[in-house]
Amino acid sequence: MKRRVSSSLRHVGLAAMLAAGLVAAPSALGAAPPTDLASNPASPGGGGNWTFTWTDGVPELAGPVTYEGGLVANILDLPVNAPLASGVVIDPPEGNFWFKVRSVEPGAVESAYATLPITVDETGPTATLSLSGPSGGVGGWFRSPLNVVIGACTDAVAGIAPAQCANRAWTLEGDFAGGSQAIQLTDLVGNTSNISIPTAFGYDATRPAISSAGGTAPVSPGALVASEPTFEWSPGLDLMSGIQRYQLVFSTDADFGDEYTDTGGQVIANRTHAPGGNFTATRDPGLRPTPLPENVALKWWVRSIDKAGNLRRSSAFDLKIDPTVPPAPSITGGPNAPTQDTGPTFTWQGSETNFHWELTSAGSQQPIRQGGGENVTQTTLAALPDGDYVFRLTQITEAGQSSAEATRSFKVDTTAPTAPTITARPTFPSIGVSPTFSWTTEPGAFSRWSVVNAAGAVVGPIDTPVTSAELPALAEGPYTFQVIQIDPAGNVSAATTEGFTVIAPLVPAPGDDAQATFLASLPKQNALRLKPKAGTTLPTLRPVLRWKKGPRGTKLYNLQIFQVTKRKNNAKPKVTKVLSRFPRSLQFRTPSKGLKAGTCYVWRVWPYTGTAFTTRPVGVSNFCVASKTVLRKKALAAAARKKAAQRRAAIARARR
Repeated sequence: MKRRVSSSLRHVGLAAMLAAGLVAAPSALGAAPPTDLASNPASPGGGGNWTFTWTDGVPELAGPVTYEGGLVANILDLPVNAPLASGVVIDPPEGNFWFKVRSVEPGAVESAYATLPITVDETGPTATLSLSGPSGGVGGWFRSPLNVVIGACTDAVAGIAPAQCANRAWTLEGDFAGGSQAIQLTDLVGNTSNISIPTAFGYDATRPAISSAGGTAPVSPGALVASEPTFEWSPGLDLMSGIQRYQLVFSTDADFGDEYTDTGGQVIANRTHAPGGNFTATRDPGLRPTPLPENVALKWWVRSIDKAGNLRRSSAFDLKIDPTVPPAPSITGGPNAPTQDTGPTFTWQGSETNFHWELTSAGSQQPIRQGGGENVTQTTLAALPDGDYVFRLTQITEAGQSSAEATRSFKVDTTAPTAPTITARPTFPSIGVSPTFSWTTEPGAFSRWSVVNAAGAVVGPIDTPVTSAELPALAEGPYTFQVIQIDPAGNVSAATTEGFTVIAPLVPAPGDDAQATFLASLPKQNALRLKPKAGTTLPTLRPVLRWKKGPRGTKLYNLQIFQVTKRKNNAKPKVTKVLSRFPRSLQFRTPSKGLKAGTCYVWRVWPYTGTAFTTRPVGVSNFCVASKTVLRKKALAAAARKKAAQRRAAIARARR
């Protein structure tokens, strides 16, 4: 290890050598260059401040030693030679540089430069991304395994490790917009970049649901039919990408394969998924030209395939085609649609006198009730819980041969649907138009709506299969719209109610002052219960609106603000809702960018008592916002006042 000699001792030794004539005078010698030149961070490194350190070169000839130097872009370049000290901090730009420093002593030639190359990297790596997965998906959906392919992966300065550029396995399920998902890359000095996947895509690693969770289940035919049947199955369920298609498969082999891969059997029909009820299919001659075998034990099932190409097989049903069996009996009575009757009665008739019936849950072949016998042509089922069922009936010959199966699907439904949800309502105020409401119901339900006021029913009740109603012209005043839904089984929902108000058209009265006439035409109702005063022009875009307390039990309020736009030639103003909030207090400051300069507004406040909104608002009032010129002058005046107050405060502090 190099031992450093103190400056004073070195000077004594140098003096002795000079006296003896052993060395030249200091002015004729060069200073020793700095040693142990180093940087923090070490090169290569990221952006920001770099600290450079070194130690004194030896010997020192005349002292004191100073240093000079700097950064250069080329090793052959000379620095500007600014004064330096060990521990100097420099914020270099990105790129490759050389730090040079040399010793300077009085009366001596400057030392050679000590040189340290550095690489500064402030920028993350770049790459292009694409997706690679198994075929079979549609609409941009992929299934497992899905890889993100990283191409053109590079870092311009410090470089990037090959492992960072390796393809990545994608595991997050979802439907993603283009650019919404990214892969992070890190270069050799720690700079990171989030590289977006440019295309929209979906990833679904989950197979469609099994039948007990609402997935596909065979429904009909029964296990024995007289001729090649029409096959029926319930819709599949896939909560991520959704079901895309079905394959109807049959096999004569009892081992029909794994429920996920299901490579067994022969596909005899394809169906595309669509919203609605059950799906049916017959053998497609293009897939199997020859008829299905007769008097052979068959299995048939359905493959549900989602948009990503994931597959799940349904349970398999037995099937035997025997043309010698008698025809199926006829089911002549009993529900074939949703019913509230938990103990329905079924009746039937046939060419034979011996019958057998079974009741199964939809998607199952195991009977939960069964019966029959000689000359039995009807049965009343014991009470059933809500659910989907299949009533199955066969007739039996004297030789004991069962007929083809007659089936009837039905649903027991004793649960009232939820109250309809209103999705569109008349704007406030409803001025000279027929108010229109829209709402949602469950599939198959019809609606019953009416309009009432304080005196009772005004319109309806009216039954309709659609989910909207355009009301007739109504007199000025408050009303309540009521709607219920009735499901296919006849269950009635609770009523959804919503109050609304009809006012007369805004027709400005003639007058000399057009603005005053316009303000006078704006709607008002109990306006004294609201502040600011009706017709006020406010010099702010964020006024505080206040109102009187609602009736006892009021928990919150619905504040609604409507922009009123004047039109030419005294045409009816345009009224547009711009804000709806639910404050719990008795005041509200409008948000920034909520209102416009030089514009008038109508506002109202509805109390909510914990169960419903009141039929009348606390009040209806109006105000205008001053012009941009007025608002600008007010802002300038406020700024001047603030500046003067700051000046006075500064003077006061100086005096203390």
